[in-house]
Formats: sequence, C-alpha cells, structure tokens
Amino acid sequence: MHNIEEISDMEADEIYDVERILNHRKYKNRTKYLVKWRNYDETQNSWVWFDDFQDKDIIRAYHNSLNP
Repeated sequence: MHNIEEISDMEADEIYDVERILNHRKYKNRTKYLVKWRNYDETQNSWVWFDDFQDKDIIRAYHNSLNP
C-alpha cells in the first residue's frame, strides 16, 4: 500500500505538474482526485480537491478515459 497523504496547507501554494490522475472520490458534494506527480515516485501521490487544480483539462481527460 502506498503512503498517500493530503497536501498540507504549506504545500498548497506550490505548483506541481500532474503526471496523471489515478482515482477520485466524492465527499459532501465535492470531488477529490488521487494524483501521481510528474518526477516524483508513487509514495508522493496525494489527494487534491477539484477546486485546487489550476488546469481542469487533466480532470476532463481523466473522466473521458473512464467512459471511452
């Protein structure tokens, strides 16, 4: 099992490149996504709220891949 953590408030201001979205979960009418970060190993995967993505295209591509 991978060590998956929420992004802390300190890291929230940093900008990282998303390699791909691995999964998603809904919680109280909000959605968060499990992200694999470019140039980081899988132990650094983390859950990110929809609103925290600057580029929503990766989210659209992820959902499109679920429903080909």
